[in-house]
Amino acid sequence: MSRKKIKTIPAFMGYLKICLAAVIWGSLGIFVRAINLPVTEIVFFRVVFAATATLAVVAVQKRLFQLKLKKHRGLMILRSVGLTANWLLFFCALKFTTIANAVLLTYTAPIFIVLLSPMLLKEKIELKTIFSLVASIMGIVLIIFPGLTIGAGAHLFGMVCALGAAITYALLVITSKYLLDEYTPASLVFYESFISFFILAPFMFVSFSRPTTSEWIILVVMGIVNTALAAFLYISGLEQVKAQHAGVLAYLDPLTAMILAILFLSETPTIYTIIGGILVLIAGLNIIVQKRIEQPFIPPD
Repeated sequence: MSRKKIKTIPAFMGYLKICLAAVIWGSLGIFVRAINLPVTEIVFFRVVFAATATLAVVAVQKRLFQLKLKKHRGLMILRSVGLTANWLLFFCALKFTTIANAVLLTYTAPIFIVLLSPMLLKEKIELKTIFSLVASIMGIVLIIFPGLTIGAGAHLFGMVCALGAAITYALLVITSKYLLDEYTPASLVFYESFISFFILAPFMFVSFSRPTTSEWIILVVMGIVNTALAAFLYISGLEQVKAQHAGVLAYLDPLTAMILAILFLSETPTIYTIIGGILVLIAGLNIIVQKRIEQPFIPPD
């Protein structure tokens, strides 16, 4: 009995951590909607608090040596630039279209990973993957179709931003394959936030809107909880469960996002969004189950 418990408890805790991380990421949409600030400013403060929290945790654990820069410094900078673009695009999507549209279209990232892999990783697209590609394309068309009506320019812009977020995240997953061989997850979280700070700092001099007290609280929560804590939960959970299982459980993120949008923002998805979303999720899950993604799919929230 005791041997069984020793084996099952770590696995259970791993699944619990990943589910909790996915739910935390799924709450990001309602936080972004509650802040009346430019997207650049939201992302700026998010990375400030995320970098500070990560540095504090590493310092308390007396592991500052892990933050030493090693190989692939140029790739680290390039990845941070891509992540900054990813966050800006995703937050724009959350601002301009429904949360369901933004999150579901961003979850086409596994499809773009498969499409980019032949060019960047010299991998062949398997015949059974064609099903996922077709299903995903159909899902995208169904989600975007209502946004093509006259007067829905903002919604369409938001959906284009969501697809841009999916593409940039696909590139991030591919580059992470090389960086994780040299850097710990904590150092990646720190440097991506630290470099993003310098990328976004000039925008603060051009246009700065002073956050209200409630907005400061939300920004702190987004930086510490939605960014640093969620990443640590997910990554530590990966040490106890299979990456394939973690990738599937990460799809609690869009489900959580849609439920919270319905409860707090009264955003009821259209029938097109529901059907299209199901196709996108099936396509993404099929890619993960086939183990076509070597790095575990971590939501880009």
